[in-house]
Amino acid sequence: MPPALSDPAAAIRAHVHRSPLSRTPVGYDQEFLHSYRPNETFYLSEPERELLHAVGRPRPAQQQPAGTYAKQLLSRLLLDLAWNSSRLEGNTYSLLDTKRLIEVWRESSKESGGTKRR
Repeated sequence: MPPALSDPAAAIRAHVHRSPLSRTPVGYDQEFLHSYRPNETFYLSEPERELLHAVGRPRPAQQQPAGTYAKQLLSRLLLDLAWNSSRLEGNTYSLLDTKRLIEVWRESSKESGGTKRR
């Protein structure tokens, strides 16, 4: 179950879920955008930046061994490439089916002591 939203957050969510045609169009504040100077000015205040930095920092209990993120990224890349390649070839595997096939292949490779080739 998702966490309960504050009243302002619930109002924003309700607004965003409305049909785009029923919302009042809003333009950009060009002066606000043009006043930004990279590495000199900031869109967010110092407390907002500090909060986002703290929230985005992993907690010690969540620390992962070096290379873990890269392995997760490469695994996702392998899955996406395999699934899209299969789709191009006309296969109708779902993304989940493709993930299972890769996991089975990895397990059989570990058991045989290396990469299986056909």
